[in-house]
Amino acid sequence: MSTLDIILPSFNRAASLRRAVESLFGCRRPAGLQIRIIVVDNNSTDSTRQVVAHLAASGMLPVHYLFEARQGKPIAINAGIAASEGELIAFFDDDERAFPDWLEVIATAFSDPALGFITGRYVPDWLVPPPAWLPATRMGLVGVVDYGEHANDFVSLSDGLVFLGGNAVARRQAVLATGGYSEWLTYGDDAEFGLKLMRAGMAGRYVPALRVHHEIPASRLTRAYLRRRAMMNHAAKVRIRQRWPELDQLTFGFPVRLAYYRLLALLSAMPALAGRRVDPAERFEAELLFWDLWGMLSGWFSSSNDRLMR
Repeated sequence: MSTLDIILPSFNRAASLRRAVESLFGCRRPAGLQIRIIVVDNNSTDSTRQVVAHLAASGMLPVHYLFEARQGKPIAINAGIAASEGELIAFFDDDERAFPDWLEVIATAFSDPALGFITGRYVPDWLVPPPAWLPATRMGLVGVVDYGEHANDFVSLSDGLVFLGGNAVARRQAVLATGGYSEWLTYGDDAEFGLKLMRAGMAGRYVPALRVHHEIPASRLTRAYLRRRAMMNHAAKVRIRQRWPELDQLTFGFPVRLAYYRLLALLSAMPALAGRRVDPAERFEAELLFWDLWGMLSGWFSSSNDRLMR
């Protein structure tokens, strides 16, 4: 019999946490797979503890409550890893709902003994209709990621596939080989964890059948939110490349190749910023390229200052 621990960090989202756990209760359970859910309460001030107690009392699946006072998702995930015992460790978020075959897909994938980890896709659950100005190329910033209908293996550190930490599973030995999530990152930690898995020599695969519904609230569908996320995303890319110099060509700690291609894209998009009859999504994509570059500069300046302060 195989064992699977599902780590579910949560902070002040009691209502969506309930929906997330209940979706796991509703999954079809493969024979020979023993399942436990570990909810890591990351210092919540709402009714998270009471909700978890109610879910645990239902007896649908074993639910373990763990309190972690130190704030931060990577910290909460590491606390869950430390409390886990399963041969397989799954990573799940409190604003998601699993498809009914989620557990079956996991069991099938890990029947391949050579596989170290898998990740899947986020299917959007739009709580309000997406705006016309939202570029299709930026869906990842609001939490919608889909690498297509075909399975793909993680081949190299820079092949474009990203470990999606809200919908992923790894063998225990793979997780322990990485030392867990990097707590120095506050954004981009899932992607960096995937790099650590690959560096540890673990074979990874994108499995399109591994699907979760991801709630996309109205608060994520504002221009201000996407600007901020674009900046945070590229600031994190700078910091990751400084720790992983093989990902880029660095000059004084600045990722030259990444900046070069972003700058070329921005120059190509300048007509969209100037034109009045341009599609609103195309215009906003052009603007976000500027915020990408600004985020890279912000990340570089902050990391440079950190080095000077040491």
